[in-house]
Amino acid sequence: MIIIETFLCGKNKYYILGSNFGPYKTQKYFDNLYSVFSKAEDVCFREKYSYELFKTLPNVRYASDIVFNLDTKNIKNTNAKRVIFSIISCKYKMEEKYQKDYNEKIIEMIDFYIEKGYKICLMSFCREEKDEEAIEEILEKCPKTVKEKIEKYYYNGNLEEALNIIGDSRIIVASRFHANILGLLFGKNVITLSYSDKTKHVLSDMGLDSNIIDIKEIKNFNIKQNQKLLQDNFSSEVEIKVIEAINDAKRQFEKLDKILL
Repeated sequence: MIIIETFLCGKNKYYILGSNFGPYKTQKYFDNLYSVFSKAEDVCFREKYSYELFKTLPNVRYASDIVFNLDTKNIKNTNAKRVIFSIISCKYKMEEKYQKDYNEKIIEMIDFYIEKGYKICLMSFCREEKDEEAIEEILEKCPKTVKEKIEKYYYNGNLEEALNIIGDSRIIVASRFHANILGLLFGKNVITLSYSDKTKHVLSDMGLDSNIIDIKEIKNFNIKQNQKLLQDNFSSEVEIKVIEAINDAKRQFEKLDKILL
């Protein structure tokens, strides 16, 4: 979520862009956020679910995720035979009880892709949320012969470098929300490992929810029975939907542009 505050004509005004709402447990929490949103000049959600909750407010709307606006012309997109695994810590993002099944399924997927001749890279998006610890835990459980074939990349603030890592691949196994968005933006086949409904909502809005694996049910995912899902199958149909999302994402700024431009 981006909150932009402007100071015009002696009044402070704020704009909330690229937001989503939830999950929430109490009516009080909902009412508090309803009040915050009602006082903004503009609230643009990134998915229909959140919009539907607050659509009675006249200043609320939705458009595709802001990251679809990212300028990628200087990023090298090689389409190399490489799989990027965006890793999360279930202990941090969900509940610890899901960590064991998640780690085991990641290792199964790694073995599957190595057998298919793919290079492997485990990628951390956020040190503070324990991505790096989760990667090290997975590596510890890999046999030495497998571990030797795995690269790792820890994002350290160098966005261009990180984007080039993503560009230098063919498949993204995406646990992080924005690993999904960036993978689609770069034309990769994206397999979503979803830890929250926000990812499901955005992909469903795009009509791209067929490649979603719920981490809470990941132990039931059978790789042999779902090999087609794991293949490189980015299609022209997906490309059209991504182009539509890119065009739609420009609307995130349409209210703010009227003030700033």
